[in-house]
This record gives sequence, C-alpha cells and structure tokens, in this order.
Amino acid sequence: MNTSCARMISKTTAIAPDWPSQRDVAERSGSRCTVRRLPKKNTFANHLSILTRYESGMANPQPTFVERRNDGRGPVRAPARVMHGAALAHWADCIIRDLSVNGAKIELSHFYKLPPRFVLLHFQAGVGFEVVLKWRRGDLAGMSFEQRHELLTASAPHLEPVRAAWLALQTGFRAE
Repeated sequence: MNTSCARMISKTTAIAPDWPSQRDVAERSGSRCTVRRLPKKNTFANHLSILTRYESGMANPQPTFVERRNDGRGPVRAPARVMHGAALAHWADCIIRDLSVNGAKIELSHFYKLPPRFVLLHFQAGVGFEVVLKWRRGDLAGMSFEQRHELLTASAPHLEPVRAAWLALQTGFRAE
C-alpha cells in the first residue's frame, strides 16, 4: 500500500475510530485509491457463541406456525387409494402419512392431479372417506373428511366401486 492510500485510511480513522478494521483493504488503481471491506467469515467460534447464548438461559425460539386442528393427528403409514371421476373409475394408490378424526395427509406423486373432492379408501381399516382437498405441496396433500363409510357392511350405492376395490384387495392389506 502506498503512502497516499495510508493517509486516506488515517483520515477516515479520525472520523470513525472503529474504521478501518482488519477486514478493510486499501487498493490503488492508477491515480485512484479505494478502500473496500472484505466479507465477514462465519467461523466455528461465531456459531459456538450463538449456541452458548441459547444454553445460558435465553428462551429457545418458538415455532411460527399455529395449530388449527381441533383434534390431534397421529402419524401412520397405511396404504390407501384415491378414487374419483364418473363411477369412481379414476384411481391412484397413495400412502396415508397422518390421520386424525377430521382429516388426513397423504403422499401421492405430484404428477397426479387431484380433484377438489374425491374418495379416500383406507385399505387396512376398511373405510372409505368422502373428502375435500385442502392443500397440496409437492408429493403431499391434506384433506378434511366430509363423511365416513364402513365398507364391511353394504354402503351407499355411489360407493359400490370403492367397496368392490376393497373386497378385491383386502387379503393383501390385512394387518397381521
């Protein structure tokens, strides 16, 4: 660094004593002198000091979401089938991830377009749910139940294709 750049830094230091710091670099290009600040590096010591602040009595950050369900949900991993369309002829197999009294979260490929209303067939429980789609993010979808139908007994005529699918496939999905 030449002397004119050093003078520029010393004048700046008189105005702002905390500047320049170790991260400042003076450069000379032609007749011009510039001072630039290097980016601050994240070090292990910085991360460690943040962790010790939380451990030393500061409150841990709380989640930002608000639980809006009336009933708790339980994680499950149960095979299911989504059925919709005329005579429930369109279907896709999926996995129930969370289940509550009023709704469910399923995993289904994001390539499969779900209609706003459809029937969810829970193979292991022998239950068909008439559902309303509430949200869709990637391969996950959330829904609320409108009506529950036990498939062991004769059900509503419009759900006969659901009962037929369950009867045909129930031997492969019995819980042992």
